Amino acid sequence: MAKRKDTNIDDVMRLFFYEFKNNTQYNEMRITKIWQDLVGPHFVNHTVSIGLRNKTLYVRMDSASAKYELYMGRNLLIKHINMQLGEKIIDKIMFQ
Repeated sequence: MAKRKDTNIDDVMRLFFYEFKNNTQYNEMRITKIWQDLVGPHFVNHTVSIGLRNKTLYVRMDSASAKYELYMGRNLLIKHINMQLGEKIIDKIMFQ
């Protein structure tokens, strides 16, 4: 029979919130909400999907002009998104 290791509930909760906070799906959900507030309804209407992978935010757009306009302001978008998240989660944005 394996020896059971007693664990403090504080340690378990701390680990749970650490894992939850660093979950990609959770961060995508948070970024999607920030994206809607940050870029406004015009660009949200042209946003098809948002995905996060390896500190890169992938944004699929259905309008070339909207994509180009956001591409030109990508550094400012990265700065504002990371500031809203409270940590550096995004290093770059790729528009598709």
